[in-house]
Amino acid sequence: MTKNASSKAPSPQPEPGSSGSDIAAGELVKASPAEIRAYISQMTGELAVLARAAKLGTLAYLLEMARDEAKGGR
Repeated sequence: MTKNASSKAPSPQPEPGSSGSDIAAGELVKASPAEIRAYISQMTGELAVLARAAKLGTLAYLLEMARDEAKGGR
């Protein structure tokens, strides 16, 4: 029996909440809007640092804007 060349094994999907973040997906549902804003602010801030280090200026700028929006600024 020959395998079809176009058939691929499914790629493994990460489990919800396994991204290494402090708040799992289920916990976000229970979080208050203020906690969610703080979490988004923290994550986008960290991603902005990574983007700057990779010399991705536009992406870093957009992430910083998202961080500021989550903080309630701009």
